[in-house]
Amino acid sequence: MLSRDVETARKTALSALTNERFRAALEKLSDPRASETVALMRSGGPSTDLGSVQARYADNSND
Repeated sequence: MLSRDVETARKTALSALTNERFRAALEKLSDPRASETVALMRSGGPSTDLGSVQARYADNSND
C-alpha cells in the first residue's frame, strides 16, 4: 500500500513539473507580495477530500 502511495506521489510531482498552469501558480505564490493575499484566504465551505482533489487535478491537467 505504501509503495502505491509513493508511486502516486511521484507521478503527481512529475506531472506538476511539466504543467504550465501549476508552474505559473507556484511562481505567483512564491512572490513575497502574495503572502498577504494567501494569509487572508479562508475556506468558503467544507474541506475537500484527497480523492476529489486528485480527480480535479487529473481533469485539469488534460487541457
